[in-house]
Amino acid sequence: MEKNGFRTIFKSPPDTKDRHREDDEEVIRVDFPRVHSFSAGSATAANEGNTTVNKHEISALQAIAAATVLEEAADELAILGKMGDLPNVEADLTYRTLSQRFSQDIAGGHLFDPETIEPYEIALNKQKFTKFQQDRSFVEKILREAIRDLTTKHHFRSLVIHLTEYDKKFYEENQLLDHEMVNKARLHELQSLLQNERREAMLKIQECSELIGKLKDEYEDQIFENKIKGNYIENWENSRTEQNNFQLDRQEEYYLNIINRVKADIEREVRIDAEIESYITQCQRDYEDGIQYWMERYDKEIEIRDTEIQVLKEKREEQFNRIRELSELYNQHKREIKEYLKLKEIRRQEEELLQKRNLAATRLQAWWKGVMVRKGIGKFSKKKGGKKDKDKKKGKK
Repeated sequence: MEKNGFRTIFKSPPDTKDRHREDDEEVIRVDFPRVHSFSAGSATAANEGNTTVNKHEISALQAIAAATVLEEAADELAILGKMGDLPNVEADLTYRTLSQRFSQDIAGGHLFDPETIEPYEIALNKQKFTKFQQDRSFVEKILREAIRDLTTKHHFRSLVIHLTEYDKKFYEENQLLDHEMVNKARLHELQSLLQNERREAMLKIQECSELIGKLKDEYEDQIFENKIKGNYIENWENSRTEQNNFQLDRQEEYYLNIINRVKADIEREVRIDAEIESYITQCQRDYEDGIQYWMERYDKEIEIRDTEIQVLKEKREEQFNRIRELSELYNQHKREIKEYLKLKEIRRQEEELLQKRNLAATRLQAWWKGVMVRKGIGKFSKKKGGKKDKDKKKGKK
């Protein structure tokens, strides 16, 4: 809430663990001049030396008036801190970075007994009181330093510095939470993508393995069948040989022809067997080459996806930089509009004061003219014979 160049704050720099309890905590609110809001380059505004001090200097009368109001608020805060059995907590006004604020591990402990819930409620209330005292002490210290600067140096530079540090802490913690949410979403997306790629690769490998197993079974069946055929032919030849021993004289030429024909068949079967074995070996080599090709293609596609992810990250960083620049431009325009409204209000007040002065002067002139008429002063003085005229007027009445 802003009114006449003032804004209402404030809570001490919020801790991450207290974000879900902010609605349940009491907040100490104080009105003070709004000097600026934090942006990416405003962290150095408190270190500009004598130029910044001169910018924030005010007249002695204004400093005393502001110090009186702030001192009253600080006294009320001090009285509030002494009420009841509130714990004694001192706030630290020193600015600390995110790594310094969140590097300390919070000691764990049991907040409640499993058999009863009462200790948990007591611990929770104590934590609320401690947070309340820390916020109260934080505001009180800032007000004390501002009062000291106003009464001794007639400026409020320390107040501006603390406000800048507070805005910077709030901005850094919001940025940290935003980065965490974006990183979690991106991690989940990458994990899902990796699982899908891995599932597809496993399915392809399983299909290739099943096909290789099927070809191996066919190869073994063919070898077994050829072996049976070979045994059958061998037995058949033995039988024929024994039969030829009985009929060698009459049918020697006939059986020699049969033997030659059978030898040709055996050679053909051996050649067929060799060709089948060569075909199976070639098929196995082709499937191995196919598996190697898909493995290399998988690695190449993974590299391409990694490159695309890096490009998207760079584009995302450029967009963030653009948003940051637009935010700085927006804050600059906002400050200029506020300064223009403030100047417009000052001119309106000056016009109203001038109108009031003219009205007062008109009334004063009318009153004085009435006095001059009634008293007969100046050009309204009574002439000679005025008494006779007065008696005539009385006679007419």
